[in-house]
Amino acid sequence: MKTYTVELNERQMRMISESLEFTSRFICGQVGTVYWPSDAMHHEKMNTGQDFEDYMARRDLMDHLMDAVKMIGWKMKPNSYQGIGYNKNADTMYDMYKVINHALWNNQSDEEKQLTRNSRSSDKPLKHGSEPLIVVK
Repeated sequence: MKTYTVELNERQMRMISESLEFTSRFICGQVGTVYWPSDAMHHEKMNTGQDFEDYMARRDLMDHLMDAVKMIGWKMKPNSYQGIGYNKNADTMYDMYKVINHALWNNQSDEEKQLTRNSRSSDKPLKHGSEPLIVVK
């Protein structure tokens, strides 16, 4: 299989990582706003306290509507979803997301590093998909 090399800055890497996570989760029916990219939900309003009640009401309404979408599209009830093993492309996208997040975590200074879900004792995240893990240098 042909391979490609893409050069990205850190901001672009984070955007690709967020897109991969969102898409892999959406394929599996994880459609609630908790899984949406932060820019989609305007999280800066939550951080400043401006329009907090309005934000919460809109978020709750969107979650309610996404529950209907989940029932129509995936025939799943609220608070249910699929995950690893449901779709091979979603599994590969999730692997890509985890490799990128691990690389971003690994490139932090020792002072910035904390044990998080992106840290692992090995050099690479667990593999779930059928494709080889991507390489980030």
